[in-house]
Amino acid sequence: METVAIIPAAGAGTRLGLKTPKAFVPLEGHTLLERAVAGVLDAGIELVIIAVPRDLEARAQDLFRAQPNVRTVVGGAERTESVRNALASIEVNPSYALVHDAARPLTPRRVFDRVLTALRAGHQNVVPVLPVSDTVRTLSSQQPEDAVGLSAPVERARLRAVQTPQGFAFKDLADAHERFERDASTNVTDDASLLEAMGIPAVGVEGSHEAFKITHPLDLELARMLCQRKENSCLCPR
Repeated sequence: METVAIIPAAGAGTRLGLKTPKAFVPLEGHTLLERAVAGVLDAGIELVIIAVPRDLEARAQDLFRAQPNVRTVVGGAERTESVRNALASIEVNPSYALVHDAARPLTPRRVFDRVLTALRAGHQNVVPVLPVSDTVRTLSSQQPEDAVGLSAPVERARLRAVQTPQGFAFKDLADAHERFERDASTNVTDDASLLEAMGIPAVGVEGSHEAFKITHPLDLELARMLCQRKENSCLCPR
């Protein structure tokens, strides 16, 4: 097996303002999770492991019952725990692993292809990125005041926003999570940062505006509009 994909989907998604966990929110007839999985499978990935809340595991299994190369595990309270649980369930030793957000259900195949191409070329830590278009500043304090001081604008020409799928040499990802479990003091927000903490630098490939993350209600509305305008661009299991 060349590649396995892990989709951590155990988060509550509270910022979306819905009672349903984010991965199970419907988007034009299919959940975000179904669409994310369909995109991964369309990219030719042989095995997909999804980490879901314990009380929704049976539902996830029903959603993917007809797809034997999609498996479920119970996720954790944190993203890293969900990925670690998924890694522990993998009995084979693939060459590569992708970690992909269920909240990026419209990610086009070309992004997966770019990540896989970089991995096959020998890179061990690959992330899709996009240029930052907004002016960026940092806060001078984090007090919950109506107005806080700001730094001077950060030079944005070299700034990049990171997306998923993130790609790794499988053994490196497993080693990084094993090390993180022993020393959880490492401050990370994604798996690429875990590998960087081990001394394996990340390289960037071109991402896509279609791979935006659904976090707020407006993001979900945008995704619905895109699906309605171009149904074929939404990878939906039928």
